[in-house]
Amino acid sequence: MNTGGPMRSLFPRFRVLALAFISLPADATSQQVTGQVLDPERTPISAAEIRFRTENGRVVLRTVSGSEGRFRAGTIEAGRYWLMVDRLGYEAALVGPLALSEGDSVEVELFMAVDAIPLEPLTVTASRRPWWEHLEPPALWEFWERKQHFERLGSGNFYTYDDLKPLSGMPAALAIADLAPFFFPENKRGWGNSFFITGRSGCYPPIFLDGHQLTGSSKASGNLLEREPPLIDDWIHLSQIAGVEIYRGASDVPAEFRVLGSNCGAVAVWSLRGPPRR
Repeated sequence: MNTGGPMRSLFPRFRVLALAFISLPADATSQQVTGQVLDPERTPISAAEIRFRTENGRVVLRTVSGSEGRFRAGTIEAGRYWLMVDRLGYEAALVGPLALSEGDSVEVELFMAVDAIPLEPLTVTASRRPWWEHLEPPALWEFWERKQHFERLGSGNFYTYDDLKPLSGMPAALAIADLAPFFFPENKRGWGNSFFITGRSGCYPPIFLDGHQLTGSSKASGNLLEREPPLIDDWIHLSQIAGVEIYRGASDVPAEFRVLGSNCGAVAVWSLRGPPRR
């Protein structure tokens, strides 16, 4: 569109960036350049940097296109300029020369082509998944990981559901005591309802189910309220047990199963079905 004078030809033209000038009404005291940066579909390109460079290569003015691709160079001295245009994702270009005479005001349209952006090669490092992540439900992955780790350290005794199968039908407390004879079930409520004690009378190891410590019932003793140790059979059936960790002494117990004031080891039970039964 020509609004005030003849279209100026601009040679040479580099790459695929096109530059068009439209003369506007002249101002006798200054030279101003405004314009818009567009793609080949005439979609505005924002955040493009436009630099005005003199014939000897000196950059005398910089500006950036706004949200509609428009920019204003402001007042610039008369002379010949090359326009350098850069924008991430588009081909950088050098276009010109633009000859500005005294009092010129021109409107510029810059057309930029999309440029492919080279990316750094992507390196993928994969580690082999342990066998239990292929064969066991996610709820048991922690048990198998712990078994592998602590058996390598020589700490604790680990028993799986395969070890428990021959004891099917027994109460959970008696079956676990059968696997670990250094723990003795102390019968309090009849066959199967037993506490665990160690060889020292009255020393009860803490019991954990799926990583959470179990608590026993409370009873009044004179003016005091005493808490009895938990009964594992109140919480889970033997058929629901997937694995058992048994630590014989305080020095073997890992930090997550240590209980202040207890030096009787620990029993950690892992279930097949998730939440414990109450």
